[in-house]
This record gives sequence, C-alpha cells and structure tokens, in this order.
Amino acid sequence: MKNRLKPILFALLAAVFYAINVPVSKLLMAHVGEITMAGLFYLGAARTSACYAAAPFVGAALSFLILREELSGACFAALAVMLAGSALAAADTLVRHHAHEHTHTFTTVENDAEVVRTVTHSHPHDHYVSDERHGYTHPKATLEALLPH
Repeated sequence: MKNRLKPILFALLAAVFYAINVPVSKLLMAHVGEITMAGLFYLGAARTSACYAAAPFVGAALSFLILREELSGACFAALAVMLAGSALAAADTLVRHHAHEHTHTFTTVENDAEVVRTVTHSHPHDHYVSDERHGYTHPKATLEALLPH
C-alpha cells in the first residue's frame, strides 16, 4: 500500500511546487542584485535558457541521491533526451548568424597577361562562439562571374 501512495504524493508535491513557482520567484527576484540582473540581461534569453537547461540533470541527480531512485533503462533514455535538448539549446546560443561584405582578390589571365582583380560580394554565414575569422575561399570561376561585364 505504501508504494502505491508514493507516486501520488510526489505528483501532489510537484503540483504544489509548480503552483508556488511564480510567487516565490517574484519574492526572490526582489533580492537579486543589479549586477546579477545585468549579467542575465547581457547573456540574453537564449543563453540564460541554455544555462538553466542543466536543471533536469540536477533534479535527476538529487532523485538518485536523496530519494534512492533506481537507475533503469528508462532513466538512461531520459538522460539521452535531456542531453540532446541541452546540446540543442546550448548550440543555438553559440552560433551567430549574420551577413556582410567580403572582398576577394584573385589573379586572372586577360590578353595573355596576368591581371589582379578584386571582387566584393555578400552572403550570410555563421560564426561559432567567438570565431571572428572570415577566411572564405571561392572557386575562381565563381569570382570571375561576379566581375562587371
């Protein structure tokens, strides 16, 4: 009988904690310092969410340590799903999508003489983390097609 009531008790506790989440959060936010709030604003919603994506791992670890839950195949499957979700949340925050002009210089042959040409064009691309490099190369035929005719 005792084992049958345990899931019901945990479900009720989860409902209570869910219900008091917003009021307690508002109370706690009153005590958050300006530097912490500035840090959260600086990180932005996506990066802050990626940081909080660790919460399920903490909850799972506590359930194993405190509640003495058993490790089962379902737990490992849930761990894989949580890891995939956290990886997706984190990966999205590490990529910066933007576009700007690039200048490419190349050599071409015109009238039996080598001529140095410069082409400027723009296309969207990604930067990962703080990778500021723009070392793009294009086939020579692609650059020649961009020359004014």
